[in-house]
Amino acid sequence: MVQIFDIQISSNIPIRQSFTKIYGIGTTKSNIFCDWLGLPPSWTFNDVSLYKRQFIIKAFEKFIIDYNILIEEKLRVQNNTDSQRLRLISSYRGIRNSQGLPVRGQKTKSNARTQRKRRRI
Repeated sequence: MVQIFDIQISSNIPIRQSFTKIYGIGTTKSNIFCDWLGLPPSWTFNDVSLYKRQFIIKAFEKFIIDYNILIEEKLRVQNNTDSQRLRLISSYRGIRNSQGLPVRGQKTKSNARTQRKRRRI
């Protein structure tokens, strides 16, 4: 197990895939970082020495801070405040979001079954 930003990540999966376990880091950002650092796609944290592991973690933390990428709790708080603001100003998106319906103009007669199912409960 490797710890990055107080998040436990498995050391058995490839490094590119392991960064995606962090909320707010997808495959694109993970691939950009690994290409920038020059890491092969098949490497896992078990394959590298302790020194390289620490270097990768420090470089990733610097990457997150330098590019102002929101992750984990900060991103969740921002998403919640954004949706609360939309509800507060009574925008169409805020009203649809609070009702549990699709927000971006999708049909609801034949689609959006998951959204409607959640609303019934």
